[in-house]
Amino acid sequence: MFRRKGRMQVNLLKSVLSRIRVKDIAEACGVSPTAVQRWIDTGHLPKSEWCGETHYASKIAGISSGKITTSELLAITPVVVRLIDESRSGVKVRDAVASQR
Repeated sequence: MFRRKGRMQVNLLKSVLSRIRVKDIAEACGVSPTAVQRWIDTGHLPKSEWCGETHYASKIAGISSGKITTSELLAITPVVVRLIDESRSGVKVRDAVASQR
């Protein structure tokens, strides 16, 4: 679980992915089991998923035998928030992750 502003927030990705073995997810996505465990620990799929560079959600849904849908996984994918850092050297734009509620 994650703690957010004094409230407990359930790690939804962990709940969803607990229906499938980490090893099976890793094989389907072409990544290591450690990478899948990192997704579970952080509570979201990697940035490449929500930037459209990968399609892990659909691959996971494909091996789930109907237990998980692609839209269910994408619903808990974080949203990119642009943060503008105005420093003496100029304006820097960086991405930050803000989980959807």
